[in-house]
Amino acid sequence: MFESVLDNVLNFIATHPWVTLPVAAIGLAGMYFVKRRNDAFSAAVELVEKQHDPLPQDLVEGLIEHAEHEGNKKEVLTLLRIIRTKYGHAGVRYGHIAWIWNVIASGKVPEDVEHVPSFEKVAD
Repeated sequence: MFESVLDNVLNFIATHPWVTLPVAAIGLAGMYFVKRRNDAFSAAVELVEKQHDPLPQDLVEGLIEHAEHEGNKKEVLTLLRIIRTKYGHAGVRYGHIAWIWNVIASGKVPEDVEHVPSFEKVAD
């Protein structure tokens, strides 16, 4: 019985091509959603794994360019200045990227260096 129902459904789809388009659109939307979620998860995993590593200068420049497109260049430059004041140019870490965007999202840019996390790897 199940085979005959499946055959009828497949036969209906094959003989009515207008049904194929919505089914394909739903399938593509689902695949796009899953891919975006997977990419975001992969980026988060990479950031957590590298949070203690020094941030290369080209990524700092990319961060500034991205902030310029987002309209947050002034805030990012202020936060980078605060980080570099406390930890030096070599003290900017991958973890600071997430911290910078969290600070910008909250709208509370600190004025002093006391509230800046170090992202230094702590020895066990």
